[in-house]
Amino acid sequence: MKRTSPHHDANWLFFRKWMKTPLGISSILPSSSNLAKAMAAALPENDGIVVELGGGTGVITVALLERGVLPEDILIIERDPQFCGFLKQRFPSIRVLQGDACSLRALLSAADVPLTVRAVVSGLPLLAMPARLQAILLHQSFAVTGGRGPFI
Repeated sequence: MKRTSPHHDANWLFFRKWMKTPLGISSILPSSSNLAKAMAAALPENDGIVVELGGGTGVITVALLERGVLPEDILIIERDPQFCGFLKQRFPSIRVLQGDACSLRALLSAADVPLTVRAVVSGLPLLAMPARLQAILLHQSFAVTGGRGPFI
């Protein structure tokens, strides 16, 4: 039996999700590895966890790991149950929380995640969202970093 690569499986999953809810996914393919590497390069060097919003298929997660962020210092927030399952299987040593990023503070609090967040990295389609949701996401993100960490 022919096995497909995780990259192929990830792209196929992403495309199927896009076919079901194109406005919810807002892109036919996941972020490119070049974009993900550029995002990871913008991380500050200080301590604390990196919260990834909208982990999708893990393209940004891979870039964070390649950048040297330890798996225990990455926390992925993903709303879609299928993407959550995929991420948990692909990155078993990384914590994945299923939930809406607009409730970031409550999600972290309910999961007993210490609020020493050095940065929030977003794979969410912000420009496709209404301005009100953009503002909520930014407010929540800066709240968990104490206003010190960047939103990338």
